[in-house]
Amino acid sequence: MVLRIEPSIAASTMSKRSIKGTIDWTKYEITLKMNLKETTGFAVGALLIGEGKMWVDRKKISKNR
Repeated sequence: MVLRIEPSIAASTMSKRSIKGTIDWTKYEITLKMNLKETTGFAVGALLIGEGKMWVDRKKISKNR
């Protein structure tokens, strides 16, 4: 999974938590700090490296206080 907060405020690619092999549906989250006044947008996605299939469902961006 990939989350980027624009303009280049923060980004995460889950590179240290890579998902390998066949697994059941599992919830994964990325949490980043952001500045509401400086944020202009978000980029959200998923990457598949190598062969195989990937399903992504219920993407959600929420604000925690």
